[in-house]
Parts: sequence; C-alpha cells; structure tokens
Amino acid sequence: MGWRRVVTAVCLQVRLDSARLPEKALITIEDMTIIEHAMRALCEVHGDLFLLLTTEECLERLKPLAAKWGFKIFCGPKDDVLLRFVQAADAYNIGTIIRATGDNPLVSASIANEVLDEHFLLGVDYSNWTDAPLGTGVEIVEARVLKQALKETDNKYDHEHVTPWIYKNPGVFSLNIHQVPRKYLLKDKVSLDTPEDLKKIKEIYSCIYKKRPVLIEELVEYLKQDILLIPSTGEGNGTGHFKRMMSLSGRLEGNVFLYIDEAHRKRLEPLLHDFDKHQITSSLTGLERYKKIIVDTRSIDECLYNNSLKDNNCIAIDEGGPYRDKIPYLIDILPLPHKFSLPNIRSISFLELPSEQKAEKNGKILVTFGGEDPSGLTEKFCNLIMSRYKYLIPELHILLGPLYTGTEPDSRFTVLRNIPNLRDLLPFYCGLICSFGITAYEASSLEIPVFLINPSDYHEDLSRISGFFSAGNRWEMSDKIQAFIENPSTVEVVKLPKEEISLAEHINSLDLSVNSCPVCSGTPFTVISRYKYKTYVRCDQCRMIYMLNFSKNKVSYNKEYFFNQYENQYGKTYLDDFEQIAQLAQQRLDIITERKKKDLSLLDIGCAYGPFLKKSQENGLIPYGTDISSDAAAYVQNELGFPVSAVRFEDFAIPRSWHMEKFDVITMWYVIEHFTDLSVILKKVNTLLAPGGIFAFSTPSGSGVSAKKNLIDFLFQSPDDHYTIWEPANSQKILDLYGFKIFRKRITGHHPERFPSFLVKRKIGRFFLTMASRIKRLGDTFEIYAVKVSEL
Repeated sequence: MGWRRVVTAVCLQVRLDSARLPEKALITIEDMTIIEHAMRALCEVHGDLFLLLTTEECLERLKPLAAKWGFKIFCGPKDDVLLRFVQAADAYNIGTIIRATGDNPLVSASIANEVLDEHFLLGVDYSNWTDAPLGTGVEIVEARVLKQALKETDNKYDHEHVTPWIYKNPGVFSLNIHQVPRKYLLKDKVSLDTPEDLKKIKEIYSCIYKKRPVLIEELVEYLKQDILLIPSTGEGNGTGHFKRMMSLSGRLEGNVFLYIDEAHRKRLEPLLHDFDKHQITSSLTGLERYKKIIVDTRSIDECLYNNSLKDNNCIAIDEGGPYRDKIPYLIDILPLPHKFSLPNIRSISFLELPSEQKAEKNGKILVTFGGEDPSGLTEKFCNLIMSRYKYLIPELHILLGPLYTGTEPDSRFTVLRNIPNLRDLLPFYCGLICSFGITAYEASSLEIPVFLINPSDYHEDLSRISGFFSAGNRWEMSDKIQAFIENPSTVEVVKLPKEEISLAEHINSLDLSVNSCPVCSGTPFTVISRYKYKTYVRCDQCRMIYMLNFSKNKVSYNKEYFFNQYENQYGKTYLDDFEQIAQLAQQRLDIITERKKKDLSLLDIGCAYGPFLKKSQENGLIPYGTDISSDAAAYVQNELGFPVSAVRFEDFAIPRSWHMEKFDVITMWYVIEHFTDLSVILKKVNTLLAPGGIFAFSTPSGSGVSAKKNLIDFLFQSPDDHYTIWEPANSQKILDLYGFKIFRKRITGHHPERFPSFLVKRKIGRFFLTMASRIKRLGDTFEIYAVKVSEL
C-alpha cells in the first residue's frame, strides 16, 4: 500500500435512538434538520476531510443528508463510540480529529478554528475551550491518543464518551484546556437533549437565524439579553428605588432592560440621562426570556405578581408587600421592621456608599426630601423656618429633586437644582436634613450628622431600627430642628459597617435557572425559610417541600464526593463503610422479597460502590446498577462484576447487552432527594418497571424530630444537593401522580439525642425517647415501598 497523507478531519458523531428525544438529529428547525445545521456550520472549519460517524441502522436515513453537505459517512459500533472513532481514523489515515456531536446545531466554526490553530501551535495531544455556551464547542484530539485510550481503558463510560480517559490523565498526555476568550464567555446551554432544550433552540433560531450558520457572537449577544429591572415608577414613590436600579444596570453581567410603564416614561425622562433608549421596555409579556428579573418597587402589587412574576425567576429588593413570601430570592438593603420575614441576604453595604472624601466644609446644612418629595415636606419645612427661625435661612441650602412639583421656596432661601450626583455635593456640608432613605446612609458614610423628618410612621419605624435621630412628622419638635441647624454635632453620626459587598457582584453570582416544583411543575409556592444561596418553599399544589438552589457551584458526584466529603461527614470513606451499608440492606431486601419471589431483576439507581447490589445478589436477586460517578461505576463493574451504567439516570437507557426490557424492582437509597426534576425521574421509573413491580426508596424526613424541633435549622443543615424534602404523610399523594401505590412505610433514623429533653442525659431516658420516637414516627429518615399499579 502506498503512502497516504495524514489528514485533519472534522468528525461529527450522530445517533438516532435518543431515549428522551427520539431521532432528534432529524428534527427540522427553520429550513433544515438539526444534523444539517451542524454539518453546514462545520463546513467552515479548516479540515481536510469531513466525516459523519454513525451506525449501520442509521445509514440509509443519513446518507442523502451527508452527501448534500459533502460529508462522507462512516459506520462503526453502536455501543463503543471510541472504537468507532479509532476505526475511522485508521480507514482515512486521520492524524488530528476535530470532534463534534450531532445534537449541537449551534456549533461554532469560529471557536473550532481558533482552538485548532492553538492546538497546532502548542503541539499538544488534546485541546478544549471551556465555558462557552454548552453545545457550541468542539474537542480536538490526536488520533494516536484515541488509539492509546482504546487499549488502556475498558470503562464503558470512556468508550461511550470517547475522550474522558484522556483529560482525566493529565500526567500521561499534554492537555490544552482553558476558558474561552471573554467575548465567547457565557455559561449557558444550547445543546439538544430534552423537549425543553428544543423549545429554547427553536426560539433562538426564530430570533437571530439569517439563513446561514448562527455566529457565536450573535448567539452570546442574544443569550446575554437576560436581565430585566422593574423599578418603582409610580407617582408618590420617590426616586430612590428608580435611581438604585439605574445604578445597578451598568454593573450586571449581560444585557439589561429597564421596565418603565408608558404612562410614567415622560415624567421619568430627567432620570434616564444617557440610558440606551433601546434597552427600555414598556411590556411585561414574554418574561420567560429573562433569566433574572430584579424588582425594586417597595411593594409588589397583585396584578404585577399574578400576571408577570408568579411563573418567573425573580429577585426582589427591600420588598415590603404582601407577596414577600412568594418571591424566590429576597435582598434587604435597608432594615425592615421585625414583622417581615427574613431575606436571603441583608447588607447595608449593598448601597455602595461613598467613601470618606476630603472637602472644605461650607458650614451650611443641606435640606432635601428626595427627587420627588411626594409628601410636600420641603414646603412644610420652609414654612416652619420662615415663621419661627428666619435668622437661620442663611445657614440652609434647599435641594429640589428633578421631579419636584411643589411650591417654590421663598426667594431668601438658597435653592439648588439639577445636581447630577448628590454624592459629590454631600462632602461640603456640615449636616443633612432629609427623610429616611439612601441619602441618609450616604451622609452617614461620610460621617455627616443626619436629622430626619419623616412622612409616615412606617418611615419612623425604619429610622428607629437604623439608629437615626428623627423628629418624625411632628413639627412641634421644631426646637430640636433649630438646635441641629445651629450645631449639627448635637446629633451623633450613625456608624455603618465597613464591609465591602457589591450588590451587582452578588446578583451576578446567583443562578436563577429553576423555580418550578420538581414534582408537579407548579410555580405558586410559599416560602418556608431563606439562606444566602438557597430558599426552601412548599408547593401550593402538591405540598412538596423543595429547595431553590441559587449557587452556580453545584455539587459534583465524583470520587471526592464519596471519599473526602463522605469521610468529613461520617468519619470514614464510603468504601470503609461498605460492609455496614451492605448489612443495612438486608432489612430492605426482606421487605421486598416477602412480597415478590426471588430471581427478580433489580435496578439500583445511584448504586455508588455497590453494597446494595452485593447484598441483593446474596438474596437471590439479579442486580443491575446506574450511577453518575464513573469511578463508582467502574468499581462495581470491575471489582464486583455487576452490570452498571455510568450515566445520569435522566439519560439512562437499558443497554442491549443487558438483554432486559423491564425490571421487577427499582430502588433508590438516599438518592431521590438529589434530583432537580422528579417528574422526569418518576415517569422513567414507571416506564422501566414491570407491571406490579416494586419501587422502593429511602430519604430524609421533613417531619422527623429534627425538623419538628427546629425546621429552620434543619433546612439550613440540609445538604445543598437535597432538592426535595419528603414527608411520610404526603408521599402517597405524590406517588399517585406517577402510578404507584404504597404498601409499606418504614420510619428509620431514630435519634433520642436530638430531642429537646433533659432525658437525653441518662441512658434510661434515651431508651424512653427512642420508644417515643418509634411510636410517634419521629425518625429523621424513612423508607417507602410501593407497587406499580398503572402505566403512564
């Protein structure tokens, strides 16, 4: 055989047997199928050869599409994608592989070419840029490295996903893995896995598609249009909330839109300054396009909540209305009365107060009652001075806000108008007279004494909580006003915290991707408790308690999870605890096998390192497992010899090699609470379970002694990856939705030491508390055993 030039090949892998979205590669969006969008985009990559890697059963349906875009088709093993790539490399003498997948219609040729150039420049084995929108990138790998991986690993996960063994061995290979350039940086997802993904991708194409491949810059720009600010715009609400939103708009990541009701837009024009008019909207429809909606209206009204906010991701700032406990995330900047529930986070530092500035004092007192002064305090104050203390007029400067419409002060007063930034003015004054609000805090941060005159008892309460001296709206305290003007030092400066916390940085750190119930997909809920990065709520429909997790750093179920993290919690690693866990499995298996005969097929979801599978086999069952951790799955398969699939259960499909259609038993031991979308999970369990089959699971209890003793502390201690808090009494109502009937509930986890009782100090006392816990069913965990009674 003669010499053949080593080539660089674009290799696009595709399958048509997706469990969640069958034949997704052939779904049409706009003017062509998903796989054609991907091929057309990849035609712009600097490769020598373009290959569509698939399987024999897909050949006839894909062949004409491949020919249309100049791709050759190569068929290889269905279940060993790594081998398929190696065989293609041998067949076409490929040296460098640019790997893409057929469920990514928005794959970027620009990113691929830039990574390819860098790959060749550095001369590495493997290259991948991270943190572009998921579904736009490619991997670049040398064919010889894939061949080595094929020889070195027999892990099914590695063979299915082609490259994991390579990037998990940085000491063996030279890797070029780093974050994409900032212009492409956006942690989002545009790959196609679910019906929800399909809906999102269709929306993207309907908005920005121009009958050519979507450019990565266009996509990132579109995806970043995701923040809507809804400030207080009504007359009489002042301008502080509006100005705060304006200031925040320039510091948030992404494109920011500002909502202004058309009826108020003209009145608010003086406050808009240079704000891009194209970023202003008067519509509150289609809010699902926004990933974050930030509301600063003082009090969300019924219409705004029901028509716009109820079904969307929302952050509310200083919310004091009746819907405070219906909002996913609350930020309190200014202190609120104790009657209000606690927010997720509270900090005066979110005001971004000015630092102390050196300025030559003019010896005057500044008087201002906000940008609008809806209560007419300026007029009342000037009338007081004119009637009793005319001699103090030279000591005062009256500042009128841009929306002030009240009576003009007497000509003898020095009146200031059109001040662009009050912060720049404050350092020159010896004292400030105003109402409770942001200006009072700004002055205090500059160590300027503040005297408050408030328009309402509510503002008076806030002043007292915050430590400001206030006359309220009691003008009979005019002697106090007189004393302050004559000598501002009679009022002590309010001391403020020195911590530096940016409101914009904190909002940027929040992930508001999910707010619907994981069981019934309902969105109306009632908040139970709030913490910095999570909120616990109860669904108003199915009554499930679930967590809204706002952290971008979600728990990863890797080897670290089962070893270091497990050891920190229990004092030993998972494998150290293997035999103990296996012994606990016997009682569960007794319940299962007393209802069903032996020789049953059993699928353990989240099997970890396999103790329950081992005990199942000892009891005559035929065990199978799934686990998201490839390390755990490899241990079960290689050390214990049980069939296992290393995949998220959402993506699980029964491998052909298992020769199974349905299972007799499906179990989840302390796993069910980890799923963010239980609807998908429970439907899949029903589908995989044979008629009359058993579904069994264990989970922490939301009605055990720990929760009853102190629910707030119980939820605070709950792990950040426990998305649902089950309660024994509510379990049947939830399982009814998915075709299961409970035949046994077993309350476990009895801990007498957790009772708030003096009896815990004595052994006999702990015995009686344990008995009471069993009788009253107050264990902190429980097990459910249910039978499948209907198909979905």
